Amino acid sequence: MKNSVLSVSREVNYKETELGPLPEDWKAVRLGDVTIMKQGKILPTSKLTKVGFPVYGANGIIGFYHMYTHEETEVLVTCRGSTCGTINISSPRSFITNNAMVVTPYIGSGLIKSYLAFSLMQSDLSSTITGTGQPQITKGKLGSIHIPLPPLPEQQAIAHVLRTVQQAKETTEKVIAALKDLKKSLMKHLFTYGPVPLDKVDRVPLRETEIGLIPEHWQVVRLGEGASIGPSRIPRQIRSSIPFIPMSLIPENGVFISKWELRTKKEIRSGIVISEGDLLLAKITPCLENGKQGIVNNIPEGWGYATTEVFPIRTKDKLDPEFLALYLLKPDIRMNLTSKMEGTTGRKRLPKQVVVFLLIPLPPLPE
Repeated sequence: MKNSVLSVSREVNYKETELGPLPEDWKAVRLGDVTIMKQGKILPTSKLTKVGFPVYGANGIIGFYHMYTHEETEVLVTCRGSTCGTINISSPRSFITNNAMVVTPYIGSGLIKSYLAFSLMQSDLSSTITGTGQPQITKGKLGSIHIPLPPLPEQQAIAHVLRTVQQAKETTEKVIAALKDLKKSLMKHLFTYGPVPLDKVDRVPLRETEIGLIPEHWQVVRLGEGASIGPSRIPRQIRSSIPFIPMSLIPENGVFISKWELRTKKEIRSGIVISEGDLLLAKITPCLENGKQGIVNNIPEGWGYATTEVFPIRTKDKLDPEFLALYLLKPDIRMNLTSKMEGTTGRKRLPKQVVVFLLIPLPPLPE
């Protein structure tokens, strides 16, 4: 790594600036002194198309259009709405709307776009946001902030390293998204045909049921037939510290819960008794919508307390709790449960009877 910026070793002297200590050969400059700032053009969303040149708004690409306003890649700062201060980098030949501020280095400023973008991502732009009902950033406010300006070779090296990290992050996110899609596809296959290879699904006799196609030898039962739903009524001995599971420790789209807090009985102002192996299903918005659930796993002495905003579900002998947990994560099941919540818009709850009467597939236990 002879030519890597990470391998360069030199003694650095620092000076005090508006941004704090910086290397002596760096500057702290006002953004307005080294860049031109200009909002994009108005484009009603009704004119967006499904193909054409990408259109950048407050949240990155919002659609496409048959024309473009900028030939080159540009550095964008969201200047209107709840996402004010977000930094985006447009692709070449893009239409940029007036919800984004285009920030372009002056010729001769010694500032390059790639470094500028990452520098702004690291800057705190909260002081530039005005308004409450409709937050916005003006050119004057944005131009008043300071950014560090290293010599050109160091800008290029910094931008290269950060761009490499960003590309790795984006690649990882794509892999995670692909794996999520694969899991959804696999779940649909398993809950329709059972644990059989793809090339043998045509050999599985299916039947139509209230919940769709399932193998002929599977049953359809109400969840209340395969499990008991509600807090444990088993008497518990007094302990000095008791495991407590708040909503914040229940994972989204999870299968198991392996974290809890130790609290005294006085600190547990409200809670329900839960046991090892209970499947905790959130019953309030947005926790239910976000897939908050999990099976209590390895809790000390086999019991504890949890938030009252969950249903503890204890499966019976013929229903495997992990199978049930995965079935409840199916998007169509979550949508079904969410559609049956009751109460005010901000704080709806899932009625217990909806869970009790939820129809589920019941394969033989080995399957």
